[in-house]
Amino acid sequence: MQTQISSDHFHVTIMDHLQKVILISIILLSSSHFGKTKNTPPNDEQCLESNTCIVTYVSEGQGIVFSYQWDKKEIPYENGPKEFDKVLVLIDKNNKYKEIKFRNLSYLKGIWKGKKILIFDIDLDLSKRLRTLNTNSPNFFELPSPDSNTLPIIPMNTEIKVTENTLPISNENAYIKTTYLGKTGWIPKKMLSDDRYDIQYFRTPIQELVKPYFFTTVESDFQIGLKIKGDGLEVTDCSISGEKCEVQSHTIKDSSFGKKQESVYFVVSANKVYVCEIQRETILHSITFRNREEGALAELETFMSCEISRNRKSN
Repeated sequence: MQTQISSDHFHVTIMDHLQKVILISIILLSSSHFGKTKNTPPNDEQCLESNTCIVTYVSEGQGIVFSYQWDKKEIPYENGPKEFDKVLVLIDKNNKYKEIKFRNLSYLKGIWKGKKILIFDIDLDLSKRLRTLNTNSPNFFELPSPDSNTLPIIPMNTEIKVTENTLPISNENAYIKTTYLGKTGWIPKKMLSDDRYDIQYFRTPIQELVKPYFFTTVESDFQIGLKIKGDGLEVTDCSISGEKCEVQSHTIKDSSFGKKQESVYFVVSANKVYVCEIQRETILHSITFRNREEGALAELETFMSCEISRNRKSN
């Protein structure tokens, strides 16, 4: 016995199939459209107007970030980008950053939270340099994934320039894009240092860094100068505007501004009490670029920031 199929049922069936075909076509076309932009971010923002963008982040410790709209109208800093915010930076067909000259300064063209902005490269992770750590395992990949094809290992203690990053570089789960010997790829952040300095100093505490040295440090606003013996952080001379002062104490704790790092704080007293801070990277910079005589203990020169203490018993 043959089953009879009504023309109405046949019509409905055909229409159902047509709707599914149309829906699938729309999905495929949408995927194709978004796939045209290289390095398309996977999250909440897209590179606007068919531009090509790379992904980076506002660097840790950037308390005030000056930025402008593309039409050069200033964005109030309280309403602008903050540390760890994602920024899409536009690049041209030669993979060069798109820049705009404004007030004799160069700004990168970027997109932040869907808004077109101009921003300094120094405020972004892509301005940073790091160094490779242990090279006992592959550290350079074609894509930001441990399952990706590997590229030739970058030797230990090699300085690399950040050109893109999947997460803020302070995040150990990030992948960092760079170019080495003509090859461009990605390095896991956990295989990189936290700064550009020789890895012999990697995460070495301040008291160990300064132990072999004597150093002088000057703060310009209050004209405070200290001479310090690194071993024990002993202050051997203290002056404010050329007059003698005393150092009540010193302590080591997290920095009060900028990138999170160790700082040493000295409580200095004369007619007022001051708290003076020297950050770890300031000391590292002085150690790395010092002009020292071979075989002699070098006297380092560095700088510090001071403020009047709100508590005369500050420590």
